[in-house]
Amino acid sequence: MAVYGVVGFVLLQVVDLAVPALLLPEWTYRFVALLLLIGFPIAIVIAWAFERTEKGLERTEAAAPEEMAELLGAPASQTRSIALAVFGTALLLIGTWWVFEGAAAESASVSLDRDAPVESIAVLPFVDMSPDGDQEYFGDGLAEELLDALARVEGLVVAARTSSFSFRGDDLDIAEVASRLGVQTVLEGSVRSGGDRVRITAQLVNADGFHLWSDRYDRSIDQMDDLIRVQEEIAQSIVAALALARDSTAGEALETLVAQGTDNLEAYNALLRGRHLMAQRSPQSLEAATEQLERAVDLDPGYARAWANLGMASSLLVVYGGDNDHVQARGGDAVARALELDPMLAEAHAALGYRLWVFERDYEAAD
Repeated sequence: MAVYGVVGFVLLQVVDLAVPALLLPEWTYRFVALLLLIGFPIAIVIAWAFERTEKGLERTEAAAPEEMAELLGAPASQTRSIALAVFGTALLLIGTWWVFEGAAAESASVSLDRDAPVESIAVLPFVDMSPDGDQEYFGDGLAEELLDALARVEGLVVAARTSSFSFRGDDLDIAEVASRLGVQTVLEGSVRSGGDRVRITAQLVNADGFHLWSDRYDRSIDQMDDLIRVQEEIAQSIVAALALARDSTAGEALETLVAQGTDNLEAYNALLRGRHLMAQRSPQSLEAATEQLERAVDLDPGYARAWANLGMASSLLVVYGGDNDHVQARGGDAVARALELDPMLAEAHAALGYRLWVFERDYEAAD
């Protein structure tokens, strides 16, 4: 019975580690623990009724009178040891199940205080609902802009783009997404474009499935200010719904959440297309990305973000199969131009760090 208890305990430990690692359902652990508890009395019966011999497992024969007398006359210390072993095994299994079940119940019972500030959020890619299905780049770009804007809010932790966008196309409910990303709230939405009009829907859902906020924006976007304005409206509404705008300076901070960068709507769209293609990481998509980003800087030579992304896309193109020295040199010039235009631009420093790491092997400078 002691062996059964030890094996059961080890099995529970392994399952506890495997559930999150293999993305198994949360009830997997409870199911295994229940099987072990059900199997415990069965193991006792088998241990009592059968014995292991050289021929294998055989039914225990009835004890002879002299053997029964010997058992009944066994020292109390020996019988206590056997009883304690059985009792200890039961306690080990029940205790282990109770500890982990209690922790799971405590975790599941945590709910958000509707009046308390939310401290973490994930932004999912906005789904393209356009008739032609050609606005995925815009949905991704909008989600990234909102992610960047929310990351500027002090006290708010925002899940990384790579983590949030990995759920694209998955048929998961918001509670599951929030659990896997370890956030309290999730922002999701959709875009639908037709001509110069766009409809953006967005909703904010907390980890226990309740809607905190939702809205729809129908806009005629024919210039950059229109797009910036709707992004600001969404970002401000989210921050207000998260109860983060609590002090007198919040209004001033919210007005600068979305970094404009350019007044040219075509240049901005080219940037979004370029970033969308760059994320696909193939020689063909990276070639197309550099073309879009070249177009963006041609349309607005002072657009630092476009220069920074052109530098990164050019570097990635070389790494993913392009051996053109001109592309590599063009990438270096683009990064230098971005830093010249905006020395504090994070994307430009990231692109420079990548180049130092990949092409020059200067790891200290890259860090």
